[in-house]
Amino acid sequence: MRKRIVYSVLAIWIFFWILFFARGLYKGNLRKYRALLSRSAEARISYIIGAEFHSFLKEAMDMMPKDATYRIASERKPIDRYRIIYYLYPRKISNEPDYNIYYKGGQYILRKL
Repeated sequence: MRKRIVYSVLAIWIFFWILFFARGLYKGNLRKYRALLSRSAEARISYIIGAEFHSFLKEAMDMMPKDATYRIASERKPIDRYRIIYYLYPRKISNEPDYNIYYKGGQYILRKL
């Protein structure tokens, strides 16, 4: 009898857990997941970090050689600093950089020093 109660409570708990999980997917994230699944890896990155910021990073990767150094003078949001560092790897941050990255007038600018 006691075992039956434990299994019943466990089954009800699992049912509600699945219900709340499915509800969270349905309430808005499902559209985002569907949009991400139908895109290529490059388009997913652009969707997540923003098209403007992604195009700047692509331009910076094309302009800068892999052994270049750079300095981030200012950023729009603090997380952008870490995104720049992540996506521009193996290029390194330096106090005496080859390139300067700064945010001005609503856009990021990459300038060779």
